[in-house]
Amino acid sequence: MAGHSGSPNPHRLLWNLPLMVSFGPQSPANDPGMNFDPDTEPVPGGPGTRRMDAVSIALKELETAWLTATDADGGRGAYDAALWTTLHRHLQTAHIAAERIERGDRVLYPPLREQWVYDSTTKQNLRKGLTPFPTPEQGRRLFAGARSNAPSIAAYAASGAAAATATVRAAVGGRQVTLRLTAAEENVHHVCVRHTLTFFDFTDASRPRPINSFWPDVRTFADATAHAATLLPGIGRSALRELDRASGIVAHAADWLDEVLEISNEDVGGRLVFYNVQFSEVNGTDAAPAVEAVIESFAPDGPDGPGFTRGDLDLIAGQL
Repeated sequence: MAGHSGSPNPHRLLWNLPLMVSFGPQSPANDPGMNFDPDTEPVPGGPGTRRMDAVSIALKELETAWLTATDADGGRGAYDAALWTTLHRHLQTAHIAAERIERGDRVLYPPLREQWVYDSTTKQNLRKGLTPFPTPEQGRRLFAGARSNAPSIAAYAASGAAAATATVRAAVGGRQVTLRLTAAEENVHHVCVRHTLTFFDFTDASRPRPINSFWPDVRTFADATAHAATLLPGIGRSALRELDRASGIVAHAADWLDEVLEISNEDVGGRLVFYNVQFSEVNGTDAAPAVEAVIESFAPDGPDGPGFTRGDLDLIAGQL
């Protein structure tokens, strides 16, 4: 009976099933909010790689089936008997997997302590998710190898020239929105100095995040630009979904101006990413607005790249 005045709320009842609740420290620094937040474990014998546990795999398949159905038929949704059978099967699979976990007489399952890491510099707890966390010594070798003969990218630091663009369309709060998302060269430069092994700036004390994740295969500015061009369409579609969820019902589309979305653990074309997007212009009509936005940063938030805490990066900086 989860709802106002004790009335049943099916959505909250589902969210609060014990198999969907995982113990962890209060207010983790990398909480993905409403995005899928799986329990993970190390791959046996793997080089620091991680995977979702059995419960989270089934719940992810349940979510994917639901989201696919809601996007069908031009966004009107396709909710047939086959969908409900599929959702039931995935939920039953998750239940069977959860029941294999020993919890004695407790309703909730014991904490999965291995999936948490503590940053000694910021004094914050972080959830590993699917991001691999090398040791500081492994990290030192990764950085040293990537930074050998690295080219200079200083010329792009203050360039407003467009490096990549993407245009996407979707319904947001009943409006047909066209979004043009741009990554300027200065934005790609920011990604390079914050989220690549080759160009990471160890001297920048203003880094706000207690964890940095890295694109390991970016060796040139062109590599980073290619990443932007590949990810921008998916990030644009995600940004419109998040805008619809966060503030789709507004009196005027112009109210979206200067809206900032900082999204973690987002599936973009099969890659989990973190991104930061700001809406900079709203033109067109209120029923069919044309929105301009700038992507300020994007980084791997899953298995595509290693993660390091601030404390580990401080140790590595002293060894390079």
